[in-house]
Amino acid sequence: MMKFLASACAVAVMCACGTTDRNRLDGASSAKADTGNPGTPAWNVAVADSFVAAEGGVAYDARRDFDLTGDGKPETVAVHAAGARTDTMQVRLSILSATGDTLFVDAWNTQAYFAFDARSRFTAHAADSVVLSHLRKLLRDDAFIAVSTKGSGKAHNTRGEIDPDAVRYDIKENGVRAAMHIPRGTPLSPAALHAQEKFPVPDALVDSLVKDLEGQPAFQYFAGGEITSSIAWSRAKHRFVRIFACC
Repeated sequence: MMKFLASACAVAVMCACGTTDRNRLDGASSAKADTGNPGTPAWNVAVADSFVAAEGGVAYDARRDFDLTGDGKPETVAVHAAGARTDTMQVRLSILSATGDTLFVDAWNTQAYFAFDARSRFTAHAADSVVLSHLRKLLRDDAFIAVSTKGSGKAHNTRGEIDPDAVRYDIKENGVRAAMHIPRGTPLSPAALHAQEKFPVPDALVDSLVKDLEGQPAFQYFAGGEITSSIAWSRAKHRFVRIFACC
């Protein structure tokens, strides 16, 4: 028999947000909150969140709507994680358009959450708590950053500042993935990583993309280990670009 282990045994967990309106998300339905400020990206102030344990495995799902492309139509940021145990779940983070098209995807394993704190030090219950805490942080309020601005490129600039080096790296990665037909969310092979290092990127292209990204909403997430990334939508390239990546 399946049992629900989400906080307070709830399938949908409400998240308090600093907006003037609150809407309830019932099941898979979505509602958009009007902040009354046309310069503020559209929020969905409710998060649909569930953790299910069943014979043979566990699964976690969460979703939240937010206008990350700046077109006035909120995208859906979805998290799906599944595995035999919480500490071996495969996580998939995706951003879907209002029409259901996949605009961005990334993937990792929850083993990465124990990169600097050995899993053997935790009881099963404590490990569950660690993993669920990280998963639930993925869609919390401060993951959604209202404005991207050009930063100095220093490692501590994590609140929506655009690191030109991160943009350059993203252009390289995107070029190699396109050339070698490697989908987003799939790890790059050693050969692909070598090709990425050699991939030519003119400074002018980086500068123009940074300028295009300025002022766009950004989304930041932690994938375990030393991987914290921020992404923003490029109006010129019609895709999400990594604007920050660090430890």
